[in-house]
Amino acid sequence: MTKKLTFTILTILISTVALSQSKWSLRTNGGFAASSSANGYYFSFDIGIPIIKSVELAPTFTYSNRTPNTLITDFWVKSNGNYGLTSSEPNHTIEYGENSSSISLILFFKPFDLLKSEKLKKHELLIGTGLSYSSFTIFNEQYNFNGSVVELVAMQVASKNEFVPYYCKLEYNYLFKKNLFAGLVFSANAFNGEAEILTGLQFGVKF
Repeated sequence: MTKKLTFTILTILISTVALSQSKWSLRTNGGFAASSSANGYYFSFDIGIPIIKSVELAPTFTYSNRTPNTLITDFWVKSNGNYGLTSSEPNHTIEYGENSSSISLILFFKPFDLLKSEKLKKHELLIGTGLSYSSFTIFNEQYNFNGSVVELVAMQVASKNEFVPYYCKLEYNYLFKKNLFAGLVFSANAFNGEAEILTGLQFGVKF
């Protein structure tokens, strides 16, 4: 039963794509990542699959890193309760960081496809929303310094996998060759009850 259902869904999807008479898109982008507590970088790639005119479905993978740019080594000796710290910033008393990865399914609307304008032929605007399966890790450590003695006084590590909403994704692309394009990306994905904001540059190819 499951195999028949999977085959039916794939058949419908392939038929719909074939009827759309539009090219697929392979896109990759990267840039600045921010949450309410930390900043960093991200990269992402997706495949744009046309469903009907002006509508596209895009399986998407995203990785975001918002951890401090310091070299830290912590150790704890159970026998005597000693803590230690080796760091490139010896007076850095608080370390906080986040990283996340997600696999998303985003539904895009492409309004320029509905306009028969030669001026917009090389321009592409995508407005999307969807659903993500996200995995994230958060760490928070605090130290007290007393001369050469370093003591770990607080530590928190949180990790979770969950389905979350992909709030929005906006893309603008310019087709500078027949099948090559570049553009800008802005998106907001759910993260630990809040949102991570991603802003970057994009390159892609149509095929």
